[in-house]
Amino acid sequence: MESQFQFDWQAAIDSIPFLAKGIPYTLMISFGGLVIGFLLGILFGLLSINKHWYLRWPATAYIEIFRGTPILVQVLFIFYGLPDLVGGPIDPACRRYCGHRPEFGCLYFRSGSWWRAVY
Repeated sequence: MESQFQFDWQAAIDSIPFLAKGIPYTLMISFGGLVIGFLLGILFGLLSINKHWYLRWPATAYIEIFRGTPILVQVLFIFYGLPDLVGGPIDPACRRYCGHRPEFGCLYFRSGSWWRAVY
């Protein structure tokens, strides 16, 4: 059986300048997330070993909630549950980010559900 699909290399080459414009933004967002995550990790790590219970318990609860729930559950909560909590719609950029994370396709591949990963 012969495939009828023909990849258009010219369209891919023509899109390189548009993709190149996004590289600085991707790097800024990635680096910003890395710095914020590192600082929050240090903060909550230090709070979780504090000797005062009123500082230790909230930090430990925060750590266990985010460490104990799968990322898919967190994303679905942000996508569907957060608008109900704040009483209004969420910014479309947040919805786009939460709805199109490539690692979820990998999760479907690992679970053996090839069709969910592709479609």
